[in-house]
Amino acid sequence: MKVIQKLLGNGKWAAPSSKVKSVRVYLRGIRPITLSGADNRFFLISPQRGVRGAGSNANGALGDNTTTNRSTFTSISTVEQFYTVCASIGSGGHAIAYNKRLYGWGSNSFGELGDNTTTNRSTPTLVSTLFWNSIGTGPAGIAIDGKVYAWGANNTGRIGNNTTTNASSPVLSSTLPSSEFFKKVCTTGGGTSIALSKSNNAYVVGSGSFGELGLGDTVNRSSYAPIPSSFNNRVVDVAVGQFSSYLLLNNGSIYSTGYNLGGELGLGDTSFRSTFTLVPSSVKFTQLMSSSRVTGNFYAISTSGDVWACGSAQGIGNNPSVNRSTLTQVAGVSYAVAVAGGLSNALTDNFAGLSIGNIYLPYVYAWGANGFGQLGFNDTTNRSTPVQNASAPPVYDSAEDAILEERIVPVNYNQNYIYVTQASSATNAFQPSFGSVVFDPPTFDFEMFLEYYV
Repeated sequence: MKVIQKLLGNGKWAAPSSKVKSVRVYLRGIRPITLSGADNRFFLISPQRGVRGAGSNANGALGDNTTTNRSTFTSISTVEQFYTVCASIGSGGHAIAYNKRLYGWGSNSFGELGDNTTTNRSTPTLVSTLFWNSIGTGPAGIAIDGKVYAWGANNTGRIGNNTTTNASSPVLSSTLPSSEFFKKVCTTGGGTSIALSKSNNAYVVGSGSFGELGLGDTVNRSSYAPIPSSFNNRVVDVAVGQFSSYLLLNNGSIYSTGYNLGGELGLGDTSFRSTFTLVPSSVKFTQLMSSSRVTGNFYAISTSGDVWACGSAQGIGNNPSVNRSTLTQVAGVSYAVAVAGGLSNALTDNFAGLSIGNIYLPYVYAWGANGFGQLGFNDTTNRSTPVQNASAPPVYDSAEDAILEERIVPVNYNQNYIYVTQASSATNAFQPSFGSVVFDPPTFDFEMFLEYYV
């Protein structure tokens, strides 16, 4: 007879009967989900539902083989299965398929799709013959060998190949140290790029006109430069705004530099900075995100899953009437696993947050400007506070689809207990283990089950 035993709470439980030779241990929760925004559109991707987009569809920016704006999340036109998507500033989007190939769609005036043409595309089109690990806005990406490539407009030198020549196909960022293996690169329409290595070192290139490179001056650079040595091996996440840059350190603190007219640096004033400066906060953070516009917003997700913001009033999501120059908690969004933002016009931003409403079907919350239907509510009405988007596509059809990880574990008769131990100070963040078998710690709620036969 098959027995499925759900493990409740945390601590330890008596192991199954000694007659049991092995058990199936599995977790249910949220697999990696990507939420990405740029300009006036958003993309949502989940392992089961694929890529869907909403908002402006100029030049085929949503990839659905039309140029019709969408006010609900609509599937892109492709036979490929994608596992990550990134909205590209001034273009459309890029996505990596499970075969590690990269595809792009939308506007292509400067070669920003990377398909060696300047022809607009309204459906996903293969980018080069490289295999890819990750993709960032700008556009730029990281190949499977850990090398950074970039393409498109390069007037500020943001590609990092010691030129200011545009590129219509991926070009190696040759001025990065060859000894480093990179895990993230991000760049914006302002022309600044930050590359983050696996050894937690950050390098900057491109526009420095407002001090956004953090090197103590306002000079553009076409060759990557390391940030000050005081940050060596300490940077775990990076983000760039239109003319601002951000670092997240391994102690949960944030540093910012650059343009600050809307208070988007979170430093309590509107003064520009040309060096990375500590953002005052007693909260510790795990993830960063910044909007792609001047006088925009900066977002950070805390260790407890709360979303904090500063900058433009509408992007704060708390119905404020003034900009915020210090980090302010966004009310109504909890256990967030992703946050994204885009540009709606010269005055307002729109943002959406992905928040766990229950373990299997996380809710999408959205707020801000909605003139193109980019919030996905099937209308064009702005939202001044986060609102759950019931029309957004479910991430999973069933609980079984939400299984994170499973293992068949042999039972040792001397092993009397099953342990689940807390992995961090974050609420509901645990590291399950069965004897010496340890699961990768999820940073969100989960349910743990044993399945065995007696």
